Amino acid sequence: MSLEAATQSTQKNRPGLLVLATSMVWLVPALLSSTQQWAQLLDTPKHMSWIAAFLYQAPSWLLLWLATPLVLLAVKRWPIESGQKSLRIALHLGLALCFGVAFLIVSVPARNLVHPKPVVWEFFGVPYFKSGPQFVAVGVFAYGLLLLIGTLLDTRARLRLLTEDSSGVEAEPEQAAAKAPARLIIETRVGKSVIAPAEIRWVQPDAGGGCVLKSDAGDIRARGSLAEIEELLAEHGFFRVHRSRLANLSRVTEVVGGAHREAEAKLDSGDVIPVSRRRREELVSMLSG
Repeated sequence: MSLEAATQSTQKNRPGLLVLATSMVWLVPALLSSTQQWAQLLDTPKHMSWIAAFLYQAPSWLLLWLATPLVLLAVKRWPIESGQKSLRIALHLGLALCFGVAFLIVSVPARNLVHPKPVVWEFFGVPYFKSGPQFVAVGVFAYGLLLLIGTLLDTRARLRLLTEDSSGVEAEPEQAAAKAPARLIIETRVGKSVIAPAEIRWVQPDAGGGCVLKSDAGDIRARGSLAEIEELLAEHGFFRVHRSRLANLSRVTEVVGGAHREAEAKLDSGDVIPVSRRRREELVSMLSG
């Protein structure tokens, strides 16, 4: 499986429970920030109970929890690994800034709703300008964290798919090799030709030099002598039946004659090629064995 195929597969199959578990990561900072605020105000006139501090902090973290699937969706839609990385990074930086600003705009009034002493706020009032940098920074950091988590999850899923695919291939190397037909690269007068040995019926010298491979797809005029072609094809079931013929034994269906003259070998294609008398017995023995 290629990297692009693995990427497409992971983009189509993101488990919902995994997204939910990622969203729950905001529970820890909500508890920590509530405890921090409760401890800071413990000996001050603004002292509040831990529950009140948690309720004051909770809306912001709840917003991040609700926004987590949307951010992961953006990571899934525009992964950094795909396309032009510089453009994708710029895109996510812009989205992170927008996310931080939106977090500020929503968090301030949401917190104010549950504050023990509500503050009168305006759209561009003191609460926004006082807490603005902090909220925007938290929003940008949250987006960056979710971007990292989403990227790591996608990378892990792609690596798992690629590993499973490669292990499946390595599990049965001999069977895979047996199923794949052998292919030979033959040097010709005009370049190279690729052919399966089973497609070659027989080989004979060419009047213009080299050899002619008689194949199912037509004649292939190869460079090299008949002896060189014989050496190349020896392990693929070819036998020199005549000083000027090299036959594919798997294509020979019958051997006739040979008592007082040269024998002949009939091929499954209907062709007939000569067989020398001294090669006839060996040919018949190989075919019968």
